[in-house]
Amino acid sequence: MGLVDLHNHLLWGLDDGCETPEETVAAARLLVDLGFSDVAASPHVIAAFPSGNPAFVEARRAEAAELLAREGVPLTLH
Repeated sequence: MGLVDLHNHLLWGLDDGCETPEETVAAARLLVDLGFSDVAASPHVIAAFPSGNPAFVEARRAEAAELLAREGVPLTLH
């Protein structure tokens, strides 16, 4: 196991983090290059943003995990 990031904004379109799937992939590749193997995708929970909906956040995490797998980025999203 490599490094673990416990707070980041890797999931796109939820808060003030990544804005697109492409940004998510680029950021994930950078994290892997820096030695990270696991990320706790933890957006700010703000009612005005989609991050205020736990079901939406989980769906986006699953979508991002599938995207990273398709792109060959070995980063586990929790």
